[in-house]
Amino acid sequence: MNFNGLPKPAERQNDFGGVLGGPVRKDKTFFFFSYEGLRLRQPSSQQSAVPDAASRQQAPASMLPFLNAFPIPNGPELGGGLAQFNAGYSNPSTLNAYSLRLDHTIHSKLNLFGRYHYSPSDLDQRAPTLGGRC
Repeated sequence: MNFNGLPKPAERQNDFGGVLGGPVRKDKTFFFFSYEGLRLRQPSSQQSAVPDAASRQQAPASMLPFLNAFPIPNGPELGGGLAQFNAGYSNPSTLNAYSLRLDHTIHSKLNLFGRYHYSPSDLDQRAPTLGGRC
């Protein structure tokens, strides 16, 4: 359970990848390629204040679309027409890492190599509200 009594959101971590290498020209040039992927869903929770049930019932019809845009409260009344809303969710992130290396023997005392690495990442994270906890 998290801090607000809701069940803990899903936490998943998948890490996978592979490598491949071999000769390009026998005894002269070799390559090495690797890939690693990471998928992570990190649990989080948030607590915020939303309009309470009484405010929704007493509001004029023209205000209802705005009040109904807020989630239904699932926590205690806070006073002043507000009630607590607690939510649990998971923030997904992705990482991919690619690497390529080439080795070449020019002669017995001189070797040359080059390496390229590319690793883009992405994180989708909800921003905390002012006064809320994340």
